[in-house]
Amino acid sequence: MGAGSLLLIDLDGVLVTGSNGDSRIGQEILRVHPNLAAELDAFTFPIAILTHRCRHEAHQLIAALGLETGKLAGVFSANDIVFSDLSVNGLFSLLYRGSRKSRILPSISRRLNVHAANIVFIDDKRGNVEDMAAHGVGLTVKVPSARLQDENNLLTFDLSDTLSRIQARSEEHTSELQSH
Repeated sequence: MGAGSLLLIDLDGVLVTGSNGDSRIGQEILRVHPNLAAELDAFTFPIAILTHRCRHEAHQLIAALGLETGKLAGVFSANDIVFSDLSVNGLFSLLYRGSRKSRILPSISRRLNVHAANIVFIDDKRGNVEDMAAHGVGLTVKVPSARLQDENNLLTFDLSDTLSRIQARSEEHTSELQSH
């Protein structure tokens, strides 16, 4: 990690959640990390959102989170996953294997000039994390799904700590490469 790196982060269960775990449009959707914009601004390499939501919903959620899409390296939605897969593998592959998040990797590589090995991916779904790792993503982080424990308590992970650990790992990796 380091120069040419990218943080790719999921929306549902990671940045937003529904009051009962249901984060469909029309349901109450809660912000998981109150200082999200500041925490992401402090991160040193580009950040993009990757979600199975449609593009319109993703942009609505990003705006509700107080994130500026202009500051993001990209927003990759279900629309982009499908079109990327169709352009690389064709319709049969999409129908047979489904729209896995890893299908966007060729598109990210072309659009952002970043290789899968230089991507950090954060998601709450084990299958997504395993799929991305199997497709060469450099670091995959499985976080617990955010959920409301009761009316006043949201159970989640510490985003600042997670980002700090990723940053430290990136700096260690860069130092190791420079010393060889």
